[in-house]
Amino acid sequence: MLYRLYERGAPWPEMLSQLSQVGQGRNKRSVIDRASNLGLKYGTSPVGFTAKRPATVNRSPEEVIRDQARHYASKRERWESKHSGVEITLDDPGPFGIAFLGDPHGDDDGFDFEKFSFDVETVRNTPHLYAANMGDLTNNWIGRLEHLWGAQHVTSDESIEVAEYIVGVLDWMFVILGNHDKWRAIAELLCKKHGVTYVSHGAVFKVRCGERVLTVDARHDHKGRSMYNPSHGQLKRNHRGSQADVIIGGHTHSSAYTLLKNGVTGHIGHAIRVSSYKRFDEFADQMGFDDESISPSVVCVVDPKAPPESFVTVMHDIRAGADYLGFLRSKHG
Repeated sequence: MLYRLYERGAPWPEMLSQLSQVGQGRNKRSVIDRASNLGLKYGTSPVGFTAKRPATVNRSPEEVIRDQARHYASKRERWESKHSGVEITLDDPGPFGIAFLGDPHGDDDGFDFEKFSFDVETVRNTPHLYAANMGDLTNNWIGRLEHLWGAQHVTSDESIEVAEYIVGVLDWMFVILGNHDKWRAIAELLCKKHGVTYVSHGAVFKVRCGERVLTVDARHDHKGRSMYNPSHGQLKRNHRGSQADVIIGGHTHSSAYTLLKNGVTGHIGHAIRVSSYKRFDEFADQMGFDDESISPSVVCVVDPKAPPESFVTVMHDIRAGADYLGFLRSKHG
C-alpha cells in the first residue's frame, strides 16, 4: 500500500488515513522516513496519461507590482487635484454667478419638477450664470433598498433616462456624485458621455475670473452635525482654516447659510447647505424630520472687483440672484 500511495502522489490526508489503518505510518514524518528507507520517491509512479495545464490568466508578481504602481500614481494625481483645486477659467472677467442646484432625486414621486424646470430655465436665460449640481441625480435604489422601486412610479430602467435628462439639461460647470449616484455607476457614465466635469463626493474648485479666483469647496456632504445649525459641517471646515470663499454641501435635504470670518486666518467664508428638489420624502415623514428647506437652489453672485466683504453675495431666490447679477453686469459695463 505504501508503494502505491506514495509513488502515486496521493494527498497526504488520504495517505495517512489509509496507512494508519494497516499500521504503516501514523504521521507524515514517519511515512517519509519509511519511504526513504525503501528508496521510494513521492509522485513518481506513472498515471497513464499526460495533461497540459491551461494558460494562466494571472499576472506575474513583477506585472502586478508594475500595474499597482501605475494605478497608485493615477489615484494620487486625482486625489491631489481634487484637494488642491480643480481649475476652471471663465472667458469673461466681469461679474458672474453660480447656481448650486441641490439633490434632484429626479425619479422620485416627490421630485418638484416645476421648480427644477424654473431654475434650469433661469440659468439658461441669464448670461454669465452657471450651474453646479450637488449630487443624487436619482434615487438609484440597490440592495436592501431595491424594494423601494415599488413605492415610486418611475421604474429602474426609466430612472436611467431621467438621470440622462438631468445631466444633459444644462452645461454644468461641474456635477458632484452623491451617495445615491455611487451605488451604481450610471451618473458617472452619463457625465462621461455628455462631457460633463464630475467628481465623486466633492472637491475644491478654483474659478478664475480675470485676476481674481473664487475658491469653492463643494461636497455632497461635509462631516459634522448640529441640531442648531444645518450648515455646521461647512462651518467646521471654515473653523479648521479652509481658504474657500464658498463651502457648500447638500445631502440632508435642509437649508442653512452662515457667513463667518475665521478669526485666525482672517478669511471670510460662506458656509452653505442647500436642500433638495425631493420635496416630499417618505423617510423624512417616517422619522419625523422637520421641514428645514428654504430652497433647493442657491445662487452665489461674484463681483471680482468688490472688496472681500462683498466679493460673494448669496441668495436663496434664484430669480433675485439672476436679477442682481444683471445689475452688476450693467453697473460694470
